[in-house]
This record gives sequence, structure tokens and C-alpha cells, in this order.
Amino acid sequence: MIKKRKISNVLLVVTLASILLMGIGTALADTIDKSYTFSFSGPLAMTYTAAYPKDTKSSMYISVTSTSDSSRSSFKIKPQVFNGDKYVNTGSGGTVEKGKRYEVYNYAVENFGERVPVRFRGERSTASKLTFKGKWSPDYTYESGVIVLP
Repeated sequence: MIKKRKISNVLLVVTLASILLMGIGTALADTIDKSYTFSFSGPLAMTYTAAYPKDTKSSMYISVTSTSDSSRSSFKIKPQVFNGDKYVNTGSGGTVEKGKRYEVYNYAVENFGERVPVRFRGERSTASKLTFKGKWSPDYTYESGVIVLP
């Protein structure tokens, strides 16, 4: 009877410790939306979000909420990571459009570790100034209706 009780207690402690550790890992993920404004002007103009630490192997998130010209509602994005020397691409990215939300896969934590700074680079060729606004976060949790970019 005493052996059974000891085994039960050990299993209970291990289970509680596992749940606690999973909760701590999830708490570190930065899924809080941050505002960005991209202003493009000229051939192959590039602009960047502010950088924030990435804590999980999850995707990044970006949405486009407005554009200064409704007839030009898209631009290209690339997820980037700071490699200790400079920012480099860490995934394919793709084209994003006004009114849509995107999950963007990247390899930041897998290749550079936790708390590595990440950001999005926006690209657009335009003859006149064009501005986009939206939200983004370095870590992502599943939401329905979000478009996945590889």
C-alpha cells in the first residue's frame, strides 16, 4: 500500500511540474499585437517594423488594416532575424493585402535561439508615396481565418 501511495505521489508531482513548465513556456510567447506603419516611395522601396524578441518556434503574425490608396492594397513582406551582426531573412514571406491576417513561418528560434530579435521587412515599388498600416507580433497562436504564408 505504501509503494502505491509513493508512486501515485511521484506521478502527481511529475504531472504538476509538467503542467507548470508548459504554462511558463506559453507565458513567454509575445502574441501582443504591435502597430506598424509602412511608407513606400520609389522603385523597390523597403521599410521595417520595430524589432521584438521572439520566444517560441511559432510563426509570426501580421495584418494589414489600411492603405492610403485603395486601388493599391498589397505589398510583400519577409520575416527577418538579427543574427548577431545584421538582420537576415528567416523565411519566405509573401504578398499581404489589406483586410487580411497572416501567419508567417520563420526559422528564427530554431536557428538563433530564444529571445532573438525579429521584425518584418516590407517591400513595394511605387511611383508615388503609398502608406500601409496594420498589426504584427513576433509569436503567433492559432486563429481561424488566418492565411498561412510558408
